[in-house]
Amino acid sequence: MNKYIGKRFLQLIPVLLGITFLSFAMMRAAGSDAIIELYGDKGAVAQEIIDAKRAELGLDQPFLVQYGSWLKGLLTGDMGVSYVSGKDVFGTFVSKLPATLLLTALSIWATVVISIPLGIWAAVKHDKFTDYFLRFFSFIGNSLPNFFVALLLMQLFSIKWKLLPVISGGTTLQSAILPTLTLAIAMSAKYMRQVRATVLEELGPGGVFGKSLAFSTSGRDSLEVVCRTACDVVFIDYPHILKRCERACTHHSLLVQNMLRLISDKAQALSERVDVLSRRSIREKLLCYFNQLAEKEGSRTFQLPFSLSMLADYIATDRSAMMRELKRLKEEGVLRSEGRRITLCTG
Repeated sequence: MNKYIGKRFLQLIPVLLGITFLSFAMMRAAGSDAIIELYGDKGAVAQEIIDAKRAELGLDQPFLVQYGSWLKGLLTGDMGVSYVSGKDVFGTFVSKLPATLLLTALSIWATVVISIPLGIWAAVKHDKFTDYFLRFFSFIGNSLPNFFVALLLMQLFSIKWKLLPVISGGTTLQSAILPTLTLAIAMSAKYMRQVRATVLEELGPGGVFGKSLAFSTSGRDSLEVVCRTACDVVFIDYPHILKRCERACTHHSLLVQNMLRLISDKAQALSERVDVLSRRSIREKLLCYFNQLAEKEGSRTFQLPFSLSMLADYIATDRSAMMRELKRLKEEGVLRSEGRRITLCTG
């Protein structure tokens, strides 16, 4: 695991260098002169002053020299001085870091507190009013942009009800409530659907639960299951699975084989989903999953096992973004689709 993490960090270095180099080049290609912008509101300025300032900041040097100087300063913590405030950039960054960390921690906490209980509740109330109600609001939460949610929250809590400040320069909990809610609403709407989809995988009729504990040696053998309707549960205790059958009957062998097959299938399904979720872009996730289905089917044409909304949840992305990517794949001739029937045209 440590070797994998180290390898990923090493791969990240050239990516970051490439991003910074391209950003630096694009800013230079834009043609905007920072010195002219700096003195733009001060009227006429002598060319000698402009040239001296440009030399002071190193802007008269070649492009690669400027980039190397900037990169060296970044790596040593010297980010220069802000043209706007006149203050040290690194010092300003450090001074704003506590508020950023507070907002990050609170938004993650709020997302977990909201999405997990509501996702489980929606799964337990599957295809009932509560499920439809929660899914409707998760769709709304996914659709609204953050800036619009922020405006709505300020209108309600700050202007109309006067409960929270509109603008606050401190790092108090009161000042962080509105930004936290703004971020948590969108993230909770997304992860609530994923929690619901994950829980529903275990709630099918005739399903087997607790199979992963059958051969566990951790000692943790408790499991809580909630039934929406009356049902019969068959309990098979550990001795009947693990002990050697004295009569060597086929029933016992079949029981063990089925148990191992269920565990193997679950592990394989989780491995396949991890493979899909590890892809960076929506296109890569879709093609990875489609190739998995094609391999199982033994054909380039296959049937999706669930709806497009559930497919978006499976690959952990927004449905509208997924639909746009599917449309592009069709236009490029990568695949064809008729309802849930997909045909891959290229590899």
